[in-house]
This record gives sequence, structure tokens and C-alpha cells, in this order.
Amino acid sequence: MATDEKDCELVLQRELPFARELVWKAMTDPAHVNNWWGPDGFTCEDVSLDFQVGGIWKFDMVGPDGTRYPNHSVFKEITPPSRMVFDHGDGQRVWFEAFVILEETVIGTLVTLRHIFPSQDSRDEVVEKYGAIEGGKQHLAKLEAYVREILSCENRSDSRSKMLSASPSEVFAAISDSARVARWWGPAGFTNSIHQFEFCPGGKWLLTMHGPDGKDYPNEGRFTRIEVDKVFEVEHLSEHHFLLTIELQPKAGGTEVKWRQTFDTIEHYQHIAEFVAAANEQNLERLAAEVQRGKSAV
Repeated sequence: MATDEKDCELVLQRELPFARELVWKAMTDPAHVNNWWGPDGFTCEDVSLDFQVGGIWKFDMVGPDGTRYPNHSVFKEITPPSRMVFDHGDGQRVWFEAFVILEETVIGTLVTLRHIFPSQDSRDEVVEKYGAIEGGKQHLAKLEAYVREILSCENRSDSRSKMLSASPSEVFAAISDSARVARWWGPAGFTNSIHQFEFCPGGKWLLTMHGPDGKDYPNEGRFTRIEVDKVFEVEHLSEHHFLLTIELQPKAGGTEVKWRQTFDTIEHYQHIAEFVAAANEQNLERLAAEVQRGKSAV
């Protein structure tokens, strides 16, 4: 007797409060998908993604215990921003046929993941042995968290990056020392008087920026997230309200500094976007100069 297809499938759904195009971007752009894909504790490495019909998507999922799981998919259908279909396996055999469906709803987007296995036994094995249902729920929760924290900020953020020929610890040293921060903080031509610098989550940062026009600009901030040699984040509380996040990622030959300034609304950001872009670029250049100065002084 033929097996009913429903006995061979695994279906997971989650409704996300975001536009379908935004969710699609998070699920298909390698710059984003690699940052959240997989259950809790898993990461993706050695990724290559050719996002077109017939294209191949290869990556290793690395578990919390360091075990590597090779993944290999071949795209069979792509209909932006609503549907994609691919065969998924390890390069030796196909584990299942995957359907990803995004449907617009009143509050956002309904994401449906439908996996069709070759048999009911193979479907039951991944559910019972590998915890596929719970893993799938974690997978969709990570997608929602990523879109909320990263992509939903794109239209109200200025984001840029710069490679520095220094280690993350050398860059972090220039960010965490108030005397050094005073030398590089702000756009070109500005100097600083730092009155309070409590460098810990919840700590207060008070300073006066002195502009090249002779005007003084009092500033108040609050540190919201600090991870040594990795992340510096501060909420700016005076006048223009924004969140500044600086991430340090080790790369061959140095450190990539990722700088993101996020405002409360699109309108607020767009009103000063041109100034912000120039100011942040100058600020990154000044940080790079201070890092080099620190290296030269050693």
C-alpha cells in the first residue's frame, strides 16, 4: 500500500510581525542567512550559496559540541518573495525536499517550512533521534530574533565597516580607555572633554564635544552592551536619540570594525542621514588613526 505523503512530511509554521520582503531577505541573502541559520547553539561555516534555480548551497553546521554536519542543497524553484523549493541532503543523498513558503498576513508574514521525506521511517527518525520539531521551532525563533534585531533597523540606520591592521584587543583598547576615546571621538575637527565614563553595561557616559566652530555640545549616553574585544554599544540620550553598536570581528590580517548607528524612526534618520554618513566615516578614520597610534607607542 502506498504511503500517504502526509505521513512523510514535517510542517512547521511561525507568524512574524515583519514585511514579507524583509523575511525573504533574511532567508536568502548570504550576508544575513549565515548569521542565524540552524537551531540554538549551532553555527554555519564554509558556506557557499548560488541562489538560482539549479544553484547549490553548501555549508557545515557546527553543533555546540563542535561536531560538523555537512549540508548540501540544490534549488529547484525560486519565486521571490513567496516561495522556494530545494532538495536537501549531505551531497551523498537527499534527506528531504524542502518547501519554504512566505504568506502575507494582517500582522506580517506567515512562514511555513514543509519537509517531505522519502519515507515515514526517515521522517520519524529525524523527529525522534535528532529532535527535528524542537530544532525547527528554535530555527524559526532565531529567524524572528534576527529580523527584529538586525534587518528591521536597516531603513533607520547608518551602517559601515572598516578593516584595521590590528587585533580586536588592540582596537578594543582604543574604545575602552576614556583618555584615548577623547582623542578620536566625533567627526573631523572635534575635540572632547569627558566628564564621566563608567565603562560597563548600565554605566553613564557624560562628555562635551567641542566643535571646530567653537560651539560646545553636551552629550549624555548610557552603555548598554559591552563584550571585551567584541562589542561596544551605547545609547545616546541627549538631543538625537540613537543606539550606536560597534562590533569587532577578527579577520585575516586584522579586525573588521562594523559600525551601526540606529535611530528611533525612519523619518528622524532620513532628516540627518547625509550628515550622519559623513560624520561616521570620519569617526571611523579617527578611530583607525588612534589604534595605529597605540600600536606605534608600544
